[in-house]
Amino acid sequence: MHGPNDIYYMSLTYMPSYLSHNLHYLKDYAVLIIIAIIVCMLFVQLLVGAVER
Repeated sequence: MHGPNDIYYMSLTYMPSYLSHNLHYLKDYAVLIIIAIIVCMLFVQLLVGAVER
């Protein structure tokens, strides 16, 4: 992997369809789960950025 860009790409494009097709989640819930993951990743990046200073 090449870092966070690959993670963003996978979470934004592939995971909602995986959750809805394979795990039979409703599409709305799958998108909400992905949004929650992205918000968590935002906070993790902020914390790591603050620690690296």
